[in-house]
This record gives sequence, C-alpha cells and structure tokens, in this order.
Amino acid sequence: MRNVKICIKMYSKVHPNQLVLPVMRMMFAENCQVRESSGTLMHIMVKELENDVLKSSPTYIDVDTKQRILASMFICKYDPIEKNSVQAGWYWKSIVDN
Repeated sequence: MRNVKICIKMYSKVHPNQLVLPVMRMMFAENCQVRESSGTLMHIMVKELENDVLKSSPTYIDVDTKQRILASMFICKYDPIEKNSVQAGWYWKSIVDN
C-alpha cells in the first residue's frame, strides 16, 4: 500500500486515468480488504488532485471520469461490511459537503 501511495503522489496529476481506473475496479472487488484499501487510495488520489473531482470543469481528469469516481465513492458507502461502509461514508463526507 505504501508503494501505491508513492505512485499516486508522483503520477496522479500527470497520468490520472492510468491510476483511477484500476483503483475504481478494486473498489468493487470480492475481497473486503481490497475494497477497504482501494477506498483509501481513491480518497488519497482525490486529495492529490486538489479536489479536482469536485470542480465543475476538472483540470486533471475529464467530466466522465469525475462522475464515475463520485458514483463509485457513493456506492461504497453501502458496502455490506460495516467497517468498509463507515470508512467510505467518512471519505464521502470529507469530500462532499452534503
């Protein structure tokens, strides 16, 4: 996980789509630990992109990717594993104001 965090810090602004898509796939993996880690990674990535996901016209990603990220993070709030859903809810609240 530490190595992935380093990659996110180094490449998130240069090649965000190459990082976003694999993490989004992992957010819906069968293994609950993978889902938990990928939620954390997505949260870190959103913060590294300077909350570009929340802007109406994002700089680093396209609008379709922005909508997919937000939709994935919202869906993860309803994970059947309570620990994952609580964590995803916390990440959602730290990014979105409503």
